[in-house]
Amino acid sequence: MPVRTQGFNAVLMKLGRLSDAPDGTALKMAAAATDMVKTHTLAGKDKYGRSLKRYSASYRSSMTRRGRKGRKVDLFDKGEMFRALMWKKRGSRGAVVFFNRAEENVKALTHNSGKKGSETVSAHKRKMKTAFGKKIKPITVNVRQHKRQVDLPKRPFFGLQKGERAALVNYLENEIRKVIKK
Repeated sequence: MPVRTQGFNAVLMKLGRLSDAPDGTALKMAAAATDMVKTHTLAGKDKYGRSLKRYSASYRSSMTRRGRKGRKVDLFDKGEMFRALMWKKRGSRGAVVFFNRAEENVKALTHNSGKKGSETVSAHKRKMKTAFGKKIKPITVNVRQHKRQVDLPKRPFFGLQKGERAALVNYLENEIRKVIKK
């Protein structure tokens, strides 16, 4: 999600005030955009302000088994995806909001655009605490590579809601006014 101020720099240059333009404006806007995405998503809202589509019954029950209440969709299971949401400076006056780890980038894209079909699950180890519905002494078992069916609805969380966009534009306009008044 690029956040750029270059277009405004041309206006400021015409006013002869480019050297006074605040260097941190794009970074502040990117930081604010990152916080806004996290805030509306954790509130269970997408970038359009609608409620995120519910988790499936089986996923809600797995969340409950892991100690999480499966009430609302907030895309915050272990927190890895949101910890990877960052912003950085790009160019002399721009900034970009992004996920800093490839696996979280893929996860975010999948949540944002949805996915239906089968996917391959790599071989892994699983700790088992129950067998045939009864508790057992925990053991670790090897699980072979296999395919699983996926039906993940579209949950377009990565973006800004109208009010959030308006707040960023308002912030930028105020920064420009400060420069013009100097």
